[in-house]
Amino acid sequence: MKKLIFASLMLIFFCMQLPFQSNAQSPIKRPHDWWQTDWKKDSLPGISLNEAYDFLKGRKSKTAIVAIIDNCVDTAHEELKDFIWTNKKEIAGNVSRSEIG
Repeated sequence: MKKLIFASLMLIFFCMQLPFQSNAQSPIKRPHDWWQTDWKKDSLPGISLNEAYDFLKGRKSKTAIVAIIDNCVDTAHEELKDFIWTNKKEIAGNVSRSEIG
């Protein structure tokens, strides 16, 4: 899963580096929402958002659990505090100093 996410981010980064003009004299005007476009349809490196919506249309949705692995999350934030999960089996302070770095 990590490899898939990393590969997706690298692809997006690479696509953002592609030139949007054929030569210096005739620049191609790109839309403000170019990242939503489809390569086959619009010749712009986007995420094919409309095609994704068409693909998902009529399908039943499922609940997804998203994990944020970061040490700078404000767990007391008004909109997050009711959704923070804590491992009840975790033993506080049982990490040795060598594991911290």
